[in-house]
Amino acid sequence: MEMILGIFTKLGVDSTIFYQFAVVVVLFFILKTLFLNKLKEVILLREERTTKLEIEANKKMNQAQELSAQYKTKMDKCFNDAQIFFREKQSAIYSSEKEKVDAFEFHMSTEFQKKKEEYISGLQAKKDLVMAQADDLTQELTNKLTY
Repeated sequence: MEMILGIFTKLGVDSTIFYQFAVVVVLFFILKTLFLNKLKEVILLREERTTKLEIEANKKMNQAQELSAQYKTKMDKCFNDAQIFFREKQSAIYSSEKEKVDAFEFHMSTEFQKKKEEYISGLQAKKDLVMAQADDLTQELTNKLTY
C-alpha cells in the first residue's frame, strides 16, 4: 500500500483526488443520461429502421419476382391461346377455301367433260360425213378410172 501511496505522491495526487473523482462520476452520469442514452437510442432506432427497410426491400423483391412469374405465365398462356386461335382460323379458312377449290374443280371437270363430249360428237359427225362421202367419192373415182 505504501508503494501505491508513493506513486500517487510522485504524480502529485493529493486529497482533492476524491473531489475530482466525484465530479468525474457525476459528470459521467449526467452526460450519460443527456447524451449517451440519446445517442444509444438514435443508433438503435437507425439500426432498427435500416433492418426493417432491408426486410421490406426483400419482401418487395419477392413480390416483384412473384409478379414477374405470374406475368410470364400469363404471357405464355396468351401466346399459346393465340397460337391455337390462329391454327383454328387457319384450318377453317383452309377447309372453306378447299371446298371452294374442290367445287370449282368439279365444275371445271364437268364443263370439260361436256366440251369433250361435244367435240368428240362433232368429230364423229364429221367423220361419219367424210365416210359417207368416201363411198360416193370412191364410187366416182372407180367410175372415172374404169371409163
